[in-house]
Amino acid sequence: MAAKGGAQGAGNPPATNSHTIVLVQPTVDKYTRTFYDFGTLSEALAGICDLFENRLRELNRSSGLVELRYEVADLFRFVDSLPDLSMLILDPNSRQYKPFGKNFIKNQLFRHCQELRRE
Repeated sequence: MAAKGGAQGAGNPPATNSHTIVLVQPTVDKYTRTFYDFGTLSEALAGICDLFENRLRELNRSSGLVELRYEVADLFRFVDSLPDLSMLILDPNSRQYKPFGKNFIKNQLFRHCQELRRE
């Protein structure tokens, strides 16, 4: 996958209502690579949170955990633990997808979590 850091897609920030593809490699095995297709950046960020929450449920399956609680730092550790995570976000002006890496994703996840706390 292309976007490793945060400098990709530099310039104008992506439109938050743009089609977004999330590329994930959850283990070191390159055959675990997959992608998720979202209508907007916000939906993609919620999807990454869902991946993290599903991982937490898997790890705590035997404990009978009903409610999940975590900090943004825990979410960031999850992102950093993935061998690869990147996004392709459609630029409506150029009609091309721009790559964004983990630093961008963590920045956007932080904003996403802040917005959820305000609701």
